[in-house]
Amino acid sequence: MARKHAESLQNVPMAVSVVSANTMLKQNAISIFDYFRQIPGLSVSTNGRGFVTPVIRGISSGDGNTPTTGIYIDDMPITSSSALAGGDQLMPDLDPSELQQVEVLKGPQGTLYGASAMGGIIKYVTHDPNMKKMSGQVAVTGNSVAGGDQGGAVRASFSTPLIKDKLAITGSYFHRDDPGWVQDPLQGKGTHNMAHASGGRGALVWKPTDWYTLHLSALSSIRTANGSSLVDYNTTNNRPVYGALEQRRIPGTDTSQARINAFNATNSFDLGGLNLTSSTSYVESQYTGLWDVTTTFKPLLTSNVGLPSHYGYALDQQMGTSKFSQEVRLGRDEFHHFLTWHAGFFFTHERSYAYQQINAADGPSLISTSQLDLGQESTKSQYNEVAGFGDVTLHLTHRLDLQGGVRYSAIRQDATINDDDGILSDGVQARIKDNFKVPTFLVTPSYHITSNLMAYARIASGYRSGGPNIGVSQGATTFAPDKTLDYEIGAKGDFDHHRGTVDVSLYWTDWKHIQLVGLNNESEGITVNGGSAVSNGLEVSGSYRVIRGLTIAAYFNYTNAHITTPFNTGTVYGQSGNLLPYTARITSNVRADYNFNINDYYAAHVGAEYSYVGNRLGGFQSAADIPRYRMPAYSQVNFNMGVQRGRYSLDFAARNLTNSRGILAMSARTLSKTGLVGATLVQPATFSLTASAKF
Repeated sequence: MARKHAESLQNVPMAVSVVSANTMLKQNAISIFDYFRQIPGLSVSTNGRGFVTPVIRGISSGDGNTPTTGIYIDDMPITSSSALAGGDQLMPDLDPSELQQVEVLKGPQGTLYGASAMGGIIKYVTHDPNMKKMSGQVAVTGNSVAGGDQGGAVRASFSTPLIKDKLAITGSYFHRDDPGWVQDPLQGKGTHNMAHASGGRGALVWKPTDWYTLHLSALSSIRTANGSSLVDYNTTNNRPVYGALEQRRIPGTDTSQARINAFNATNSFDLGGLNLTSSTSYVESQYTGLWDVTTTFKPLLTSNVGLPSHYGYALDQQMGTSKFSQEVRLGRDEFHHFLTWHAGFFFTHERSYAYQQINAADGPSLISTSQLDLGQESTKSQYNEVAGFGDVTLHLTHRLDLQGGVRYSAIRQDATINDDDGILSDGVQARIKDNFKVPTFLVTPSYHITSNLMAYARIASGYRSGGPNIGVSQGATTFAPDKTLDYEIGAKGDFDHHRGTVDVSLYWTDWKHIQLVGLNNESEGITVNGGSAVSNGLEVSGSYRVIRGLTIAAYFNYTNAHITTPFNTGTVYGQSGNLLPYTARITSNVRADYNFNINDYYAAHVGAEYSYVGNRLGGFQSAADIPRYRMPAYSQVNFNMGVQRGRYSLDFAARNLTNSRGILAMSARTLSKTGLVGATLVQPATFSLTASAKF
């Protein structure tokens, strides 16, 4: 469903990577931090407090911005298309038990998916109910982190037809206790960052006739973290401030909770060869966090305001989005399959809010705002997008196809802000409206060299929306959309009687009018357009079944994402040649999986994986003399094995066997963005054992 209609991924003329949910469960890869290294071109940044920013092929100008990567669950767009409610940072935390697979579509997807897909798309594909027979599974997992906590999970799922081939339902539930590993002596004994996640999904498929199908689904997920996974780190000497896995926080802070509720109804009609699909979805996402910001604000409030030097400071952060989306698509083959066309209409309406309040803390107790008002700020925003799109594929010969597509989007935004008159706020009340129109297109010829090998070329554009700079006293009140244009050639297929697969793509992506987030002279967050960049690279991946049951898979990825036109906006600085944030030039992965029968009753599997991530840089700074954060290269080794008898299985997984201390991301902990940072590290060696039964 990469192009929103059923087809083999080997026949999709673009770079697409897939990780199956079964693989994730065998490897105990429960979050994107566990499996992103298996996907060429995908990188991830985080603030360690529940914010996650995925980046595809280096298309990122830093976090806290409008998204460059679209997030979908089936046909449902999930995250906000605006930066005003953390649109680029609030990824859903979906357990693998709720999924069939995760697909990553690389390169701009603006024609099919609209705004915020200028780097690509991450799509979570869920299970459909089984229309023919009842099935189900229960699983219990225990796990332990080296030097940290113990955790575990329970998972259950079922699927059953109510009327065979006509009506079926499916349901799943999970609960996880994710072990912590970061120490904080101020919080007492034990680790500080244990988290608890739970959720469920239900779906119904009704097919009363051959020409009509109804899909209904509902999903809910919540994750609560007792503390952050940040390690206090000094970028001056590139060493931890305290222990290797330690931090210091006000007791009770750096907690967070993220939840998502998603509902979808999809009606599909086959009207004598004319395929009509209507997808209606409603998504609610919410985030709350209480962050320790003492090192950020203490110097300012102690020296400039005169507050006691022993005070600490905490930021209450709340945001959320409700998103209604409607898409209608038509498609048909014409002239004896010489021409295939699709056309559609898309509408989305978002309502978002964001609230921030800074509190002082005297020891472990927060001081109420009525006693000491440091500052409160709330924003409310609306985002509306209306778009029409279509594509035509000409099957010129039985080998040669030519696809072309266009989309035209009209976007309106309306945002308001209310500041109180606290010490750090200036009582601003403002409202800003903005609107713009954006066209996107794609052209894709593809040629089937053989029945098993296809070559393709692709030119495609993408964009992310502009919007208001709400509540700034200096600088522009709005910023414009930025756009990408991708040129790509590739080949994919299988060989040696389907024993091997290969997927190669070579790409060049131009990025113009980049949206850049920084601080103005009043230390207010502001987004401006400036400069241009290019991301060019090579992805080579493949697999080969060496003998029966033994498959070796690998990829090599080179991404050179860098600035081509320098910028110095007064808030953000970048020189020509500087790398874009979070993306390594070189990443690679090799894994081997062996499935075999022990005897007539028992089957087994063994797997091992090695991944490498090269050097990366953090977000842009405000001046040339402020160095960007540097994250060194690291590698990781994983191992899994299991045994199965009939419907019973026992699986063991070991992640990060060498206890790598790789740094995933760094977050500033001072206003100057120098010296002290919070570093998010690869989770230490983790061991898990899962017992499961199918029925």
